[in-house]
Amino acid sequence: MATIRMKSTSIYTGILVSFLGLTGCSSLPQSTSLNDEAAQGVEVSWQSFQDTDINQKPGAWWLLFHDPTLSSLIDQAEQGNYDLSLAVAHWHESRAALGLVQSTRNIQWSVDAGLSRSAFSQDNPLVKLGGSTSSIDSWTLSNGASWEADFWGYLSYKEKASIEQLKASSLEIALAKLSLNADLARTYWQLRGVQSEIAYLKDRIQIATSNYELVQSRERNGVSSSFQTLSAKAKLSDVRSEMPSLRHQEQLMKSSISMLLGLEPHALDAQLLAQTDLPSIPTVLPIGVPSELLKNRPDILISESHLREKVALVNAAHADFYPRVRLSASLGFLSNDLSDLGSWDSREYSFGPSFHLPIFEGGRLKQMLFLTEANQKEAAINYRKTVLSAWHEVENSLHAWQSEKTRLEILENSAQQRRKALAAATRSFEQGVADRSDVLAAQRELVFATQSIARSKVNEALAIVGLYRALGGNWKSEFLPKTNDDSVVM
Repeated sequence: MATIRMKSTSIYTGILVSFLGLTGCSSLPQSTSLNDEAAQGVEVSWQSFQDTDINQKPGAWWLLFHDPTLSSLIDQAEQGNYDLSLAVAHWHESRAALGLVQSTRNIQWSVDAGLSRSAFSQDNPLVKLGGSTSSIDSWTLSNGASWEADFWGYLSYKEKASIEQLKASSLEIALAKLSLNADLARTYWQLRGVQSEIAYLKDRIQIATSNYELVQSRERNGVSSSFQTLSAKAKLSDVRSEMPSLRHQEQLMKSSISMLLGLEPHALDAQLLAQTDLPSIPTVLPIGVPSELLKNRPDILISESHLREKVALVNAAHADFYPRVRLSASLGFLSNDLSDLGSWDSREYSFGPSFHLPIFEGGRLKQMLFLTEANQKEAAINYRKTVLSAWHEVENSLHAWQSEKTRLEILENSAQQRRKALAAATRSFEQGVADRSDVLAAQRELVFATQSIARSKVNEALAIVGLYRALGGNWKSEFLPKTNDDSVVM
């Protein structure tokens, strides 16, 4: 029997050595280098845009509006926003998942102890041969350890994939903050725009009321017909009808801001009272250089982390074709008497290696490899798409901001002419060569002109918010995780 055991051991050893020798001649696929391949062929320059500073990186961009209320709301939002809280919870989930994967690379050690009492039945063949039917106690105490030797990198690639998933979760928090700040700033400016519309509507109502009273007076003095009076009254009603809709929009904006801050409705009504003037618009925008966009926009970095994760999973799928080697050892005691438990004679132990070699699993490993490779290609395509979309969004936002600035200049020139026209109509009326209706008409036209300016300022502010959302927000933030690993398959 000893000879047979030695021969079988030699055969198994020979098979293992031959297999390791064959697999040692091959190597697992290694990933190539990213090096901003997604940006190749894309030529972007922001120097042609006026009133931009490419030498300054975007920072806390909402401070450019010099609005204390907006800055205070953004500070409050980071404490109570539910989307941001969900992103943080997802990060904790990813960190726990990484811990589970890392635990598989460590030594597994356990201690076991037990007591069992057993006895043979009267009908047991051993009893008929003279065996005892008395009960026997078995006391056991043992500890064992095992460790998987990661020769082919299966466990390390799994760990790399989990690390990239954790990085993506961290970046999702940054993306949630970016979206929160942009949505809050956008809604805040829309609210100020609606409140400005309400203020101008009140001026228009006052002018329409004065015009109606003037026409009524003319009708009483016989210099105007009832048609003109009824028409003036109808125009006054038309102007007044716009107020309920604007009030509803104002309440919706306030409610949206409260929701972003995680507060109940009407919680911010006192803080969001109408202001006399709109917040200031920055004249020069720090936008950085295009090459820095890839390193600072959260969704690009998330796509890159997902791509690196898929690469690691592909390598893990390749490694799964190779044998899994595990080293195990145990030492313990087995005794029929508790007093003898721990004595040298009651000892028992085992140690040695074991390996698992997948030979036929119905194509599972091959299909898993095909699946991970398809996922990697999908992630690479999504990465390139995300980068290209970022270029387009920044370019479109810059053009929107520049065009609105140009439009605002034209509107301000038009308003200046309206002011001159109002002054001329007022002088003519005071000199008795013009009617008071001419003054009211000039006032109405000036209100429309200044209202258009306010709308243009709001649109310019919204374009700036959209621009900084496209740029990725605060480039000076230290929250984004940095990595020096450029290894990735495209």
